Amino acid sequence: KSLRREKVFSALQTIQMEDYIDRPINKLSGGEQQRVALARALVIKPDVLLLDEPLSNMDAKLRLEMRNEIKRIHSQSNITAIYVTHDQSEALSMADRMAVMKDGKIIQVGTPRHVYCSPSNTFVANFIGETNFVCGSVESHGTAETVINSEIGMLSSQMKKPFQKGEKVSCSIRPEAIQIGGLVPQDVVNQFKAKVTGITYLGRIEEYHLLVNDKIPLKATRYKPGDYSTQAGEQLTCFVAPEDVILLPPDM
Repeated sequence: KSLRREKVFSALQTIQMEDYIDRPINKLSGGEQQRVALARALVIKPDVLLLDEPLSNMDAKLRLEMRNEIKRIHSQSNITAIYVTHDQSEALSMADRMAVMKDGKIIQVGTPRHVYCSPSNTFVANFIGETNFVCGSVESHGTAETVINSEIGMLSSQMKKPFQKGEKVSCSIRPEAIQIGGLVPQDVVNQFKAKVTGITYLGRIEEYHLLVNDKIPLKATRYKPGDYSTQAGEQLTCFVAPEDVILLPPDM
């Protein structure tokens, strides 16, 4: 019994709940119960810990708190963990390496940064974070850049994938990559005009809903929004850096 209690106490120390050792489980909060569930798994010192949607029933604030707590516990316990989630922000923030699955098959594996910045296809680009897709065809392909004749105008990309002239492509452009309004550098490439159809204020960011050529919807994100005077209906000059234009094969 003493050895069992010692192991239980050690597991509770890991989750910083040793003071709750004699408290009934139904007297704990949702987050505390989730931490106890982790302790139960850790106490047997498994080789691999499987966490299947562990935060799915929590509210947004508690999910964020538990996300940080699980990272701390994982780092302290030094146990390999497989974390299953449909929440992209959880996957990006918690993984050392991540695997994206579709129809039961793994379609890309890599670090969170690599998967986000270099998705292998349109499914991964759309599933991991938000993105805009712009259709086009390869106008020219060189060692330094690929030029795309797209539905929002000519786009230059620094992608090194060997596309052929005339080949159809899908350009993935993240909302945060679209620079909107303000001073546009001289001779900048990838410029286009867009009409603002709506603005959503979210505190630390603003989302701009744009329309190019009266038919192509795009979303742009502005961080640290100030007291800007941009209104729905205005025309803005936008541009995207060539390194932020990700070329992918179109959906089949």
